[in-house]
Amino acid sequence: MTTVVLNASYTLVFPCPYSSVERKFLRSNRNLKGVGLHGLVSYQVRKLLGRTGSRPLHALVSAPDKYPSLKNSPMASSFSVPSMIMAEEGRFEAEVAEVQAWWNTERFKLTRRPYTARDVVSLRGTLRQTYASNELAKKLWHTLKTHQANGTASRTFGALDPVQVTMMAKYLDTIYVSGWQCSSTHTTSNEPGPDLADYPYDTVPNKVEHLFFAQQFHDRKQREVRMSMSREQRARTPYVDYLKPIIADGDTGFGGATATVKLCKLFVERGAAGVHIEDQSSVTKKCGHMAGKVLVSVGEHINRLVAARLQFDIMGVETVLIARTDAVAANLIQTNVDSRDHQFILGCTNPHLKGRSLAGALAEAMAVGKNGPELQAIEDEWLSMAKLKTFSECVEDAINRLNIGEDEKRQRLDEWAHRSGYDKCLSYEQGRDIAERLGLENLFWDWDLPRTRDGFYRFKGSVMAAVVRGWAFAPHTDLIWMETSSPDLVECTRFAEGVKSKHPEMMLAYNLSPSFNWDASGMADDQMRDFIPRIAKLGFCWQFITLAGFHADALVVDTFARDFARRGMLAYVERIQRQERNNGVDTLAHQRWSGANYYDKVLKTVQGGITSTAAMGKGKLLSLLPQMILFISVRQYLPFLGDKL
Repeated sequence: MTTVVLNASYTLVFPCPYSSVERKFLRSNRNLKGVGLHGLVSYQVRKLLGRTGSRPLHALVSAPDKYPSLKNSPMASSFSVPSMIMAEEGRFEAEVAEVQAWWNTERFKLTRRPYTARDVVSLRGTLRQTYASNELAKKLWHTLKTHQANGTASRTFGALDPVQVTMMAKYLDTIYVSGWQCSSTHTTSNEPGPDLADYPYDTVPNKVEHLFFAQQFHDRKQREVRMSMSREQRARTPYVDYLKPIIADGDTGFGGATATVKLCKLFVERGAAGVHIEDQSSVTKKCGHMAGKVLVSVGEHINRLVAARLQFDIMGVETVLIARTDAVAANLIQTNVDSRDHQFILGCTNPHLKGRSLAGALAEAMAVGKNGPELQAIEDEWLSMAKLKTFSECVEDAINRLNIGEDEKRQRLDEWAHRSGYDKCLSYEQGRDIAERLGLENLFWDWDLPRTRDGFYRFKGSVMAAVVRGWAFAPHTDLIWMETSSPDLVECTRFAEGVKSKHPEMMLAYNLSPSFNWDASGMADDQMRDFIPRIAKLGFCWQFITLAGFHADALVVDTFARDFARRGMLAYVERIQRQERNNGVDTLAHQRWSGANYYDKVLKTVQGGITSTAAMGKGKLLSLLPQMILFISVRQYLPFLGDKL
C-alpha cells in the first residue's frame, strides 16, 4: 500500500505494489517517476494504519478522520506531494523561461539549436554554478564583434607558458592555446609527439588552466601593487589587462558526441573563453599541414558542434565556438552518407575496372606476400587506370562526348550546371536522374571501387568544398576557420565571399601558419606586413599564428645557448639582461614578477602588518631592485607617457 497525503483534507491510499490506479497517478504526474513512493511513504502509512502485512487495500480517497492515526502525523506536512511537485515544476518552468530569454538576446541571434530550452534545463542539476570563463567569453565576443564591425582583426599566437601569456597581455587582446604545441611540449602523459590528437584529451584543457591560473595571479599581483600606490602614481602607471580571453584547440572533439561534451565541460571549467573543433576524423586526425587527412561527413561535424553548444548551454555559458574545416586539402572522407558531400566524392570512370576494386586488388597482393613498395606500385597503377572524377565532372565529360551539335551540347551543359550548382548540394541519386534526362542513361561512375583499404572514399578538396561546409556549419557556430596550405589572398577572398553569400554576418578565422614558407609565398615584405589588415577587411576578425610561442622559445634558447657556450656571461648580459632592461621587460626583476612582494603582503596581513621572514627583505638582491625597477618602469611605459616624463 502506498499513501500520499494530498492536503489537509484528503489522503490517497493505493495498493502495493503499484496498482493500475497508482500507475495512472504516476503517469499523470510524470515528475514523480523515480521518487520511490513505496520506499518513502508506504511503510510509514502501513505502520500508522496497523496494516504492515502484505494484504492489498482497495484504492480510495477518504477524509483523514477515517484514519485518525494519520490526521496529525508528520506525513501531512512532510509529504504534501502536489505542493512539492508544483514548486519543483515552478522552478523548472522559471529556469526554462530564463534560458529562452537568454537565447533571444543579441548574442545568439544567428545561432540555431535543434533542441529546446526545456531539454537544456532537464539536463542541468539543481545546483546553479557560475564559471569565470563565462565572463571572458563575453569579453571575447565583444572583442571579436568590435573587430568585425571595424574591419580589423584580433591577432595573437599560441602561448606556451605563464611567462609568454603574461608578456602577450600588454600587446594582444586574445590568447591562443595550440593542440600542436601541447602535443609536442605539454601532454598529460608527458610523452611528446606530432599533432595527431592522440594525446590524452585533458591535455589542452590542462594547459588552458595552467595559463588561466597565471593570468589570474598576475591580475591579483597587479591589483595589490596598484592599491599600494597613490592616485597620482596609478595615473602614471598604465594598467595591464592580464585577463585576455583564451581560445583553445579542441581538435576533433576526441571521439563521439559524448567525448565532445566532456571535453567542452573541461574547457569551461578550466578557463577557456573559446574553443575550435575541426571536421577531421578523430581516428586519423592530422595537423592541418600534413597529408592523409580524412574528413567526417557534414552531418557528423554538425553533431559535434551541436554537442559543444549543448554543453555550453547546460553550463549556462557563452563560450565562443569556432568550426574549422580541412576540406581544402583533404583527399579522403569517412562516409558518403551525407548528400552535401556527394559532389566532392571521386569515383572510378573506367568501365574496364568494374568489379575490380582497389581494396580487393591490394588484398590479393598481400595474400601472395607482397608488401611495402610493391603494394604502393599496385595502388598507383590502379588509380592511374581508374580516371577518378567527381560525378559532375563525369557528366560534363560525357555530354561533351555525345554525338550531337555544339549548340545542343552547350544547352545540356548549361542545364546541368544550373541543376547541379554547389549551392544545390545535389545527391548522387538526384544527379543520376538528371543525367539520364540529359541522355546519359548508361553512365559508368563508381565511388566504391576506389575506396581505400580502410574503407574511406576519395575526396576532391577545394575552396568550394570548404565553402559548402561553411554554409552548413554557420548556423551552429560563431566563427568559421578554413585551414589553408598557403597564405593566398585570392583563396581567402573566394572563401569569405562564398560563406558570406549565404551568411553575411558570419565571423571568420585565419591561421597565419608557421608551416607556410612565407618567404616563398611571392609576397614582398610590405605585403606580409599588410596581410593581416587586408584579410581582416574580408571578415577574418580573428587571426593567429598557431605555433609562434613554440618557435620563439626555440629560437631564443638555441641562439643564446650557442653564444653562452662560446662567450659565457657576456652572452647572457648582452642577449638577455641588457635586452630586458632596454625593453622594459618586467622579468628582469624575476622575484617581483613571480609575486614575492605579493606573498610578503600576505605574510604581513597574517602577522599583523610585520614579518621578519619577508622574501623581499634586506639583502644583497634588495639593494639592486630599485635600479632594476626604475629601468623597467621607465622603459616599459615610455610609449604611454610620451613627453610627460
